[in-house]
Amino acid sequence: MNILPDYQNRSIVNLMASICKSMNYTTPYSCYSGLDPQEINKFENIILLIIDGMGYEYVQKEGKNTFFQKYLQDRLTSIFPSTTAAAITAYSTGLSTQQHALTGWFIYFKEIAIAAIGLPFVARAANTPLQLPAKHLLNFPNLYDNIERTSYYIVPQNLKNTAATDVLAGKSNRLGYKNLRGFSQHIIQTVNKNNSAKYIYAYWSNFDKLCHLYGAGGNNTKQHFFELNEFVTYLSNKLANSNSLLIVSSDHGMLDIKPQNTIYMADHPKLAETLVMPLSGEPRIPYCYVKASRRDDFLEYMTKNLAHAFQVKKSCDLIEENYFGLGWENTNLRDRIGDYALLPKADYVFKDGVMGEKIHDFIGYHAGLSSQEMYIPLIIKSLR
Repeated sequence: MNILPDYQNRSIVNLMASICKSMNYTTPYSCYSGLDPQEINKFENIILLIIDGMGYEYVQKEGKNTFFQKYLQDRLTSIFPSTTAAAITAYSTGLSTQQHALTGWFIYFKEIAIAAIGLPFVARAANTPLQLPAKHLLNFPNLYDNIERTSYYIVPQNLKNTAATDVLAGKSNRLGYKNLRGFSQHIIQTVNKNNSAKYIYAYWSNFDKLCHLYGAGGNNTKQHFFELNEFVTYLSNKLANSNSLLIVSSDHGMLDIKPQNTIYMADHPKLAETLVMPLSGEPRIPYCYVKASRRDDFLEYMTKNLAHAFQVKKSCDLIEENYFGLGWENTNLRDRIGDYALLPKADYVFKDGVMGEKIHDFIGYHAGLSSQEMYIPLIIKSLR
């Protein structure tokens, strides 16, 4: 069963609406009913800790007697697509994909006629930086330039000064770390820095990386999950009585895919002939740019050969059916989602690439609409 984002109350953008409103910044979305902005504002430090890839169902399955389960408040949904590029941007803006238009890992930027990787802000073919300021293509406001608190943006060292981070982090104070110990130290030192009101965004990416490589069911992944439990328990103890609100969540969950359920465009040359360019978006949610003269051929091929794996939807219908969000629409959105989107019917992925690009095979994936991918935990502890 497909799980759609709950943009009315229980999604990332609703959580961010509550947090932003507590700092006198209004987003287009309604506040999450389980977190009163006035109560949030009473805390000297608001700490939002995002563990990339840690889904709600994973916490329920593996998290017995952990900090994560003990302080689990609710089950939220990610946004669509349930992927880092879209969801992490939501955490920095309070906007869903409909507004920020970062529609997946692979994006076709019509403005410069380049197939690119959005967050690293590089061209797909040569993996070279795009030669223009990121703000020209990532045209959305970030919350850090608008909130009424001193803000901190704690990310891996290699992400601290990227072109995309310049847009996402705005005028926040950026801190980079190299390992879990450095991550912990940055958070603790920032909280103890002074008695001013602070908003601290802290992002951990390695759990997602291990899920990709070893699967959500992998022993390496499980071991790291318990390391993270020790880390957040230690963090909570060190910050006891610091007048901090610790909010822990994620951008999406993960789904393990069997090797036989990986579909490669190279095995479907007749389908490739109907397309203007290689697939963009995500292996779980590919966007198809179809030649106008070959649309019937495209639809016929999908029906005859791949209907067991993917449902074909007109991309414009996804907008009308509120998959990408509610409210105003980024003027670039429709250019970045192709003519058709492929929604996985089960645990399938579709891989394609541009010339010179290496196609990576993983075990764990995200971006789809399964409960494993869409549901994320909301963990809250008051540190007073």
